[in-house]
Amino acid sequence: MKLNADILHLELSGLFSVEMTGPVKKELHLLPPRLLQKGDELEQDRLYVAAAEDLPPRPRFPEGVVVVCVGASDRLKDYEANCTVLRIMETCDVLPVYTALQDAFHKYEDWNQKLFELFQNYADLQQFLDCSFPIFALPMFVLNASFGTIASVVPEGAGAGKMWEKDETEISQESMEMFLEESSLALDRHGAFRLKVRHAKPLCVNLYDTADKYIGCLWIECSDTAEVPAHDALAEYLGGILQKVVQRTPSLMVSTHSSIRQVLENLLRQEDVPPSQNWLLNAYSMETPYVCVSFHVLTSHVQMPLRYIANVVERDFLNSIAFPFGQTVVAFLNLNGFLEENGHFEKKLNEKLEPMLYAMKLHCGVSNYFTDLREALVYHRQAEIAFENGSLAMPQLNYHYFTSFILMEMVSNSLGGLPAETYYPEGMKKLLAHDETSDVSYLETLRVFLEENMNFSSAARLLYVHRSTLIDRIHRIESETGIDLSDPNERLHLHLLIKAMELEELIQNQ
Repeated sequence: MKLNADILHLELSGLFSVEMTGPVKKELHLLPPRLLQKGDELEQDRLYVAAAEDLPPRPRFPEGVVVVCVGASDRLKDYEANCTVLRIMETCDVLPVYTALQDAFHKYEDWNQKLFELFQNYADLQQFLDCSFPIFALPMFVLNASFGTIASVVPEGAGAGKMWEKDETEISQESMEMFLEESSLALDRHGAFRLKVRHAKPLCVNLYDTADKYIGCLWIECSDTAEVPAHDALAEYLGGILQKVVQRTPSLMVSTHSSIRQVLENLLRQEDVPPSQNWLLNAYSMETPYVCVSFHVLTSHVQMPLRYIANVVERDFLNSIAFPFGQTVVAFLNLNGFLEENGHFEKKLNEKLEPMLYAMKLHCGVSNYFTDLREALVYHRQAEIAFENGSLAMPQLNYHYFTSFILMEMVSNSLGGLPAETYYPEGMKKLLAHDETSDVSYLETLRVFLEENMNFSSAARLLYVHRSTLIDRIHRIESETGIDLSDPNERLHLHLLIKAMELEELIQNQ
């Protein structure tokens, strides 16, 4: 395995006092060391070891030469200007330095051989991290595209660092917010790079499938350790191997849960579900109560990645399914533990939803509950209707239930896209004409009276008038407009029109 000057500097620093100068080539390019003597010609990308007095005078410097020099010499100025120089500061013999360099190459070659054997044996990602831990001695993680952990290794007693949840399964929400505020997640960036946030500089290498689509990353936690340049090239090397592993076996980054997500997404897109996948719908239903929730990100705030939101939802709601869908996150929440005997679930669900919605700057619509995931499209539409109508009618809330807007949706659909005035009977026109020139609103009186099921006492209280006054006013409304409130069909017609007028006013005021 080839190494670079940063790695050799790291290895030698544990044994000697070493100073590195000159231009440094970051990629892995060096083969095992050679002893350099006077008269030798330097070769490209070669590692040499020499006593200061044995350095050839005025040599030609090919690209990528690295010289490990024991002692001091005036010739070093020429070398430092043209190649990488690792100078051993203390007085010692060349042989132990040469031996230390050989040992370093043997160490990394052994690691490389183990990685190759794991690859040949179709090992899982956890085995690759376990094998690589002695090289880095830092918390290491493989994340999938949802920012969840597929494999991890953490030094005993060290903890995963400030960036992670206590169970070390995923990036903490606070840290994700920091990424978005202070640094790009750089999901399209190839090679090793360091994310820079307030309390960490994690070393990352993105992983891509054969179509160059981001599928996850290798993450090395460096929050409690000084930055080690040698780790960059080593992490990139390991990341390259992991990418080949997951390209060969994509299932290492997914699960059966990922398959049901795809089936549900196909249903929402009204695409056919292959018969071979119908068993998944049956397996996940099994009379399990679900509710569909459509999460929308507030655009005025820093936006969490949708895949991360989906991952958090699945973490907080056990046995639930969540995935990005367009600019939203769709979740089918398992209501076991939320659903009461009377069929209500709203209170318990609110207690769980509210902290998440507030913390992640989300609004959502919630469907009725159901038990057959084959009906996902219907209940997703309910959730979207709840969100759309709730955002109009009650924008101060960040969650809206479909049951609260059934009538509103029915009224809206009943108009067929036409304005409400298209459906005014003559009585309604006379009523509105009266209100234009009177301080007493017949429309408001009629609205309250109908909503109170024509109960004179309760309607009078809401209108702040005496019961007898209301009785007289209703008689005048009927006589002056020709409206017959004893006719149930006419009452329904008028009530729908009043609701339609309220809806139009809501929309106009947005």
